[in-house]
Amino acid sequence: MNSEPQVLNRTVLASSFGDDRELINEIYDLFKNTTGEMIESLEKAAEDGDLEAVKGYAHSIKGSSANIGANALQQSMIEIEAVCTGENLEDVREMVRLSKVEYSTLLHELDSLECT
Repeated sequence: MNSEPQVLNRTVLASSFGDDRELINEIYDLFKNTTGEMIESLEKAAEDGDLEAVKGYAHSIKGSSANIGANALQQSMIEIEAVCTGENLEDVREMVRLSKVEYSTLLHELDSLECT
C-alpha cells in the first residue's frame, strides 16, 4: 500500500463546484499565484533562520493546499511546522527544499489539467 499523499485530489474542488472547469481553473490559478509568493517567502525565512515566520508561512500554505486538495504539499507543510518546534535550522531548511519539489510537482499537475 502506498502511503505517499496524492499530489492533487481533484475531487476536493469538484465536490464544491461540480463541472465548472472555468471556475476551478481560476481557483487553481489564484492558488498558483499566491502560493508561489508564499513559497519564496518561506524559503527566505528559512534562509534567515526566522522559525516563527517559517511556521506562519507553512501554516498558510497548509490551509490553502487543503482547500484545493493539494495533499502532498499540505503534508509537507505539516512536517515543516513540526520540525520548526525542534528548532534545528538545518532540518527546517532541508524540509523547505523538499517542499519546493512538492510545489513544483503540483504546478506541473495543475498545468496539465488546464490543457484538458
